[in-house]
Formats: sequence, structure tokens, C-alpha cells
Amino acid sequence: MGKTNKMRFSEDNDNRPNQDKNPSKLWLILAFAAAGGFIAYNLLISESSPSISPQGVDPSRSTTMKLGGDWLLTDMNSQPFSSKQLRGQYYLIYFGFTKCPEICPTTLNYITSVVRIARVMMGSDIPLKIVFVSIDPERDTPEVLKKYLKIFGKDVIGVTASSINDENLKDCMQKYKIYANKVTSENGNYNVDHTTMVYLMDTRSLYLGHINPSLTEKQSATNIIEKIL
Repeated sequence: MGKTNKMRFSEDNDNRPNQDKNPSKLWLILAFAAAGGFIAYNLLISESSPSISPQGVDPSRSTTMKLGGDWLLTDMNSQPFSSKQLRGQYYLIYFGFTKCPEICPTTLNYITSVVRIARVMMGSDIPLKIVFVSIDPERDTPEVLKKYLKIFGKDVIGVTASSINDENLKDCMQKYKIYANKVTSENGNYNVDHTTMVYLMDTRSLYLGHINPSLTEKQSATNIIEKIL
């Protein structure tokens, strides 16, 4: 289509979030930076993978990378759900868990807002969904996912698996280079350290770019529209 994939930045400081007054957004940015280091390492050892910059995929290189692909998991109605059911639609995919104390709900709020703004900017509905993949399937049953994701709107599709050792979940996490590690506390409860990247996938489940939470929701929405048009 002749357009570059350069990411645009607003010069209007009034449109930028005040990070001092928004600690959740600051934690999200810090988590994104840490995850970026992990992903960058994995991409370096993947042949022919383009580099990732803080603003998104490097526009000087191809946006086709060895990240993403078809997957098959279980939806919120306990039915099989695969990436093939999203053919013809773009989607944002994020890996997390419902008992995540801050990063996951902050990220979900951010990307659902981005999608709403993108629709308003387009003036019509656009084929863009959000997929939330649980990396804590022992606690995140389909019923738990449905109740949790209801507050984030109808655009979020929740998927889970039978266990963290489910081969389909392991395959999906490997394709998206997702790190997850259970950290157990003294009282027996546990948290899950995990990759916090949000990927933008095309209509064939191929990588187009990723979301940068240091941008405003409107800036991220603009970047998405530029990539999918």
C-alpha cells in the first residue's frame, strides 16, 4: 500500500498521561520494558527475526517474523477455540491470569480503550478483537475467565487450557515466545511472573507489531489503524 510502518508521536503534552499520578500505567511501562528484554533475547536466537524497538516493530525491516501462528485452546464456554476462528480479523493477543494483582487488569483496561478509540476514529466497526490467554489454567477455568473478562467488554475473548502442561497451551506460548514462572509464597499461595507484551496479529495470525504502553491510547489506536489499513 506504499505506506511506511513508522510510529507517530503526538507533540501535544496535554494528551500524554501524567505518570506521577498514574502509578498503574508506570508499572505497566516498566513491565513492558522488562518483557521487551526477554523477547529481544528470544528473537535474537530466532533466524531472520526483525528487531523490536520501543516504538514497535522496526520499520526498516520486514514485519514478518517467527512469532505467532495457529493455536487451539478452550474458550469461556468450555468449547474448543482456535485462531482459525479469527480468520479475516485482526487481533491483539495478551497472556496473563485473572488473579494478577495489577499488570493484567491495567493492560486489559488499556487495550480495550485502544480498541474503542480505534473504532471511533474509523467511524465504523473494524475487524479487531482482543484475545486473553490464561497462563494459569489450574485457577482460570472457563467459568472464572468469563466472570473476570465480562467487565472489560464484549471484544475480549478469553481462552484457557486444562493445565499449564497442556500441549496446546505450551505450543501457543512457544509460538508467541511467552515466559511464565510460578512463584509460591510461604503461605502456599502463588503468583505468576510472565511476559507482558501485547501483540498485534494479522488476519492469518502473523505478527504485525506490538503495543507500546508508554503511548497514549489514541496514539496506539492510530498506529493500529495505520498497520491494518
